[in-house]
Amino acid sequence: MAMLSVLAAYTAPFLINYNQSQIEYLFIYILVLDVGVLAVVFFKRNVFLNLLSFIFTGLYFLIWIYNAEKYYDYSNYGIAFFYLTIFYIILFPINTISKIRHSKAFIPFELSSIIVLNTLYYTAGSILLDVLNPDYKGLFTALVTILNLFFLFILLNVKRTDKGLIFLLIGLSMVFLSLIVPVEFVGKTITIIWSLQMVLLLWVSQKIDIKMFRIFSAVWILVVTGNTIFELYQTYSMISPQAELRNMFVNIDFVSGLMSSIGLLICIYLVSTEEKIYYLKPVKISLYQAMVGVFAISILYMNIYIEIDYNITIFIESELSRQILLGIYNFSFIFLLSIPLIVINSRPAKLIGGILISLSIVFFFFHYTLIIIQSRDEFLAGGGITLAQFWYHLFISGIIVAMAFSTYLNYNKLLQGHKFWSRYTLWPFIIIILTILSLELDHFWILSRGENNIATADILEKVHRMPYTILWSGFAALITLVGTLVHSHQLRQVSLFIIFVALLKLFILDIQYMDIANRTISFIGMGGILLFIAFVYQFNISKINKDD
Repeated sequence: MAMLSVLAAYTAPFLINYNQSQIEYLFIYILVLDVGVLAVVFFKRNVFLNLLSFIFTGLYFLIWIYNAEKYYDYSNYGIAFFYLTIFYIILFPINTISKIRHSKAFIPFELSSIIVLNTLYYTAGSILLDVLNPDYKGLFTALVTILNLFFLFILLNVKRTDKGLIFLLIGLSMVFLSLIVPVEFVGKTITIIWSLQMVLLLWVSQKIDIKMFRIFSAVWILVVTGNTIFELYQTYSMISPQAELRNMFVNIDFVSGLMSSIGLLICIYLVSTEEKIYYLKPVKISLYQAMVGVFAISILYMNIYIEIDYNITIFIESELSRQILLGIYNFSFIFLLSIPLIVINSRPAKLIGGILISLSIVFFFFHYTLIIIQSRDEFLAGGGITLAQFWYHLFISGIIVAMAFSTYLNYNKLLQGHKFWSRYTLWPFIIIILTILSLELDHFWILSRGENNIATADILEKVHRMPYTILWSGFAALITLVGTLVHSHQLRQVSLFIIFVALLKLFILDIQYMDIANRTISFIGMGGILLFIAFVYQFNISKINKDD
């Protein structure tokens, strides 16, 4: 009878078709019912009454907000915010007081209702403050933090309070406390709340071993990932030279994506502290970490990429220049990812990571070198790119060299047990450096002579002859010296290969286009380089004999 009477009381406003504008009377009526339910559940536990008060209070408030937004009626938002806070303060003890009074443990459903209550209160309050005064959102976030800390303080003074509720309130307080700064300075997004909640659910599940919370956390990870990708797509679609100027890296879109990726990384860290094999059967923790890691890194990459692209599109006119700047970011990100591969012990991870980074280097030579050449030609043609913007590509070249070196270190450890392949791990690194130096020689030669209205093809034809040969020979001499100093047999081998190719090029391709004077200069130069290499080898042999 009690349940039927309370149900009838909560459904009465639907039957009389209450006036939307007279919300104060409706809220007072609902408040009286909630206080009555609180009095009942204080003496006798009744889950059904808890649900009735929670569902109908939230339902009436959401319906009122929906109608107010639909008809643009914002006149009662101040009153609504006051009653919203009162409802929150009443509903919390309704859902907890019976278990606390009888010192009983909370079931996962009851703990989940506390999370839902905080989420609904914060979401509805933020919607109201969007109209009342958005500047108070940070203060409102602090209010929610204080209320949770207040409940926590009371419960800490009650003997035999369920630890699950204590940990949950600690987590909620930490969540809203961490939200104050981003909300105060850059606004609020639901994605930030969800990101913190997925971490909170996992943390609480570890403290009180609730399987349902682990499931909720995993579901929340998928929700956060999907919602963040959707938000990033919306931001990406707004990129244009006429886009609204905003603070770089200090705006709601970027902070939202950053919080998502940080939350995912924290989840990975939390499960790494466990001694379990399975996150939830049949999902192993290693698989969970791999999947969440892919989500986190993907969101982090896209978030920074879109933020950079958004801002440089506004300020930089040349599309080629923008691609060069984005290339600096792309390869910097990949290089940072390559560093952990050097120290990890997982062979599959080292192999897969090494292959992906190697493909990135190949992509540079087949794609970005064309962009760099086009930007050079655009500068010579008097296009929108400046000389400084063209030379930005040197950062990419330097990063590619660093990536090649990290790949060498990775493969050097990976192939330690292979006698044949381990002899050639350094070769790709040296060849990549020489290729980049050759490309840069092209750019330098063309820019130094392009102002004389000489065709680029004619300049390249000349630089690809003797200048290339001298460069390769000089580079071979340099790495011969380095190989001798560091006692690297591979360096000396690859230097001999390069000098051999340079000599073949000289006698087969170059010499037929030279006059007597150039031939004499070339032979003298090559002879000097070969003499230097021979001297270094002789010095090395003498040192070995002396040591013996």
